[in-house]
Amino acid sequence: MPSESTGRTWLVNEIPGKLDDWGSNGWGGDTLSASRQHGPVTSTVWKGTWQGVEVDVEVLPVKAASGTGTENVVELSFKTDTQSQAASLRSQAISTTDGKGWLLHTDVLKTNLILNRY
Repeated sequence: MPSESTGRTWLVNEIPGKLDDWGSNGWGGDTLSASRQHGPVTSTVWKGTWQGVEVDVEVLPVKAASGTGTENVVELSFKTDTQSQAASLRSQAISTTDGKGWLLHTDVLKTNLILNRY
């Protein structure tokens, strides 16, 4: 990974004209120049099946809220043809993980979590 300043310089120097002039002349370059790096962010995805349906399990380690150590965010993605089938699988997954004491009863927006902790 390049340093934050090197990465930002590359982005500003290579910005497409339409993006650079999105809101006004030079807006994109100015916005990127004022940005800061978040991350690095890594995740691991495992593919498999559950209840006969293809599923992805993504594990995203993020900085702990305390600032020390990490916490893992785990996301299940069901590959279904219908919303009703996905909803049924979601209910089953909630029941299964909650029954084992694994489920944290909060919604997590991964992007916000990353931006707030890095």
